[in-house]
Amino acid sequence: MHLLVRAGHLAVRARWGAETMAAIARDHWAGAAPVYGARIRATLSIGGDDMAAILKTLQVEPAFPHEYVRFGCELIDARRGVFWLDDCDGLVDDAPRGWLEVLEAAAAPGLDAVVAAVNPRARCQRLDPTAIARRGTRPLQAWSIEIDDANQPLPKSPWARAPRNCSIAGFGFRTRPA
Repeated sequence: MHLLVRAGHLAVRARWGAETMAAIARDHWAGAAPVYGARIRATLSIGGDDMAAILKTLQVEPAFPHEYVRFGCELIDARRGVFWLDDCDGLVDDAPRGWLEVLEAAAAPGLDAVVAAVNPRARCQRLDPTAIARRGTRPLQAWSIEIDDANQPLPKSPWARAPRNCSIAGFGFRTRPA
């Protein structure tokens, strides 16, 4: 999925420029995350809507392929956690880097959409990465994640409706009878 996203962003960037690509990438991730996030959670039986479920989902997030992106997470309690991206190939590669590129913006609606797909009241807040450096990690980007019942549910991106209205959102494997 990461390679497909990156190829699409490369084509948009070549034709319309980096600024347009970044705007489209933010909307694209915010629209796609609720759709593929629900499928991933169902396939992997990630139940619940607490912080443990959010962090499990981030560990299999397609925007962070394990061979390309080094990341970590820490569960603080049922309502708070931390997620970070370490110094890695994915963060120093040539642009565009898929959805990784839009994480550099102050607001990362795609990352909020990923966590809100698990709990609509969860939000990400950028952290100073040096504040969470752990033994063996070199975080370049970091976020605190908090579930706050006072938050209004994150509105679903209007872009998330398109795939839900076609057969791709209902895709699934079936076992064929022998």
